[in-house]
Amino acid sequence: MKNFKVGAAKLNITPPIDQEKGAWEVDFVPTLDEPTGRRELGKPIYYEGVHDDLYAKALVLDNGEQRLAMIVADLGGPTTEFTLNIRDLVEKRTGIPKGNVLVACTHTHTGPTAYAKRTFGDWPYDESLGNIYARKLASSVYMANNDLREARFGRGRGCVEGVAANRRNPERPTDPEVGVLRFDGADGSLRSALVNFSCHPTVVRVTRYISKDFPHYALRVIEKVKGEDIVAIFTNGTEGNQSTRYTRREETFREADRLGTMLGAEALKTLERVETTDQVSIGTASEIIDFPLRDKPSVEEARRLWEKRVKEFEKYKGQKVLSGEARTAMINVLGAEHALRLAQSDIKEVKAEMQAIAINDTILIGIPGEMFVEFGLEIKKNSPFKFIYLIGLANETVGYIPTPEAFEEGGYEVGSAIIAPESGKLIVKTALRLADKLK
Repeated sequence: MKNFKVGAAKLNITPPIDQEKGAWEVDFVPTLDEPTGRRELGKPIYYEGVHDDLYAKALVLDNGEQRLAMIVADLGGPTTEFTLNIRDLVEKRTGIPKGNVLVACTHTHTGPTAYAKRTFGDWPYDESLGNIYARKLASSVYMANNDLREARFGRGRGCVEGVAANRRNPERPTDPEVGVLRFDGADGSLRSALVNFSCHPTVVRVTRYISKDFPHYALRVIEKVKGEDIVAIFTNGTEGNQSTRYTRREETFREADRLGTMLGAEALKTLERVETTDQVSIGTASEIIDFPLRDKPSVEEARRLWEKRVKEFEKYKGQKVLSGEARTAMINVLGAEHALRLAQSDIKEVKAEMQAIAINDTILIGIPGEMFVEFGLEIKKNSPFKFIYLIGLANETVGYIPTPEAFEEGGYEVGSAIIAPESGKLIVKTALRLADKLK
């Protein structure tokens, strides 16, 4: 159908720097006397400046039969409450149905965290900031909706090695695929590009400057070549066990530039190969998953594990730049700390929405958390769609979604996990069911 229209917009959402730094990143060495939870010690870490601006970027798609929207923000991850607030605002202002709005985050670790109230953990929450961010993300959709124009659509895939690796063990699975969506104007000129890649943005782990990390440099490649007015969007994939831990040479913005440029160059090359069409069908579907909860350890067991992890890390105390093995040991301390908080919590249920958007032979599937790449590869292998882009941290963040094998091994992601080992398979089945519904 030739009445396909696209609106695209970007809105600066860089916060004031009087924000407490994300609790993911510790820039000191934990010991039994000084645990990783800085807020417990009354020593919050604040940002000192802005390296690069954060954005909310929105796409609105309309084929004459229905209209849907996707928002991707340079934030850590959404919650259901945060997403519902944004959807309410969007529907009231634009008429786009709530169920047709997907909200995802790039998962930057160098941005604000207090915009959403978490059901678990000791994350800070600022209600006023949350309301402002909900309005800003909704505003990006208003802008895109006001920019609807005739458009063309295309998709492609590239491959980049040496950016991401399996951070639990570099010999284990990774997903080097670079997924690309291209949205052109009626004249064939590029208006927006969406890049999908699975990797934690944690190159600049210890910085006290607000940043998007390596996605900033990846998108800058596209913007420098195709024009600053292009709406270039980064979506993270199944990054639960994917990072630059074994590929980065240092923990600096210079290194984020190197890795981001590698990704951006591959995305740009793929974009230039993509052919577009004005014959576009779109659709969306979703399901709510009631996740089974994992068995909680006793407080005594959790505390013993935490003490063990701290002692394991102490041999790396002299390293100014952490090796891959040292970084694993450090986050194992964090995982044990999360497990201790879980043992002390009274959490009773975890529910989240899975949402899929189909565009011709392409499907985007929102994953409500940090899923291990093995599950993503399984979905890609069995989906009836030719092109499958999995978007992590979409609509909700239930935490890590490790494989059953990882649960047996333990480690940071498992210590941090709230949901049971069978949850990953449940997500795979739901994703394939949504794909069958939209095919």
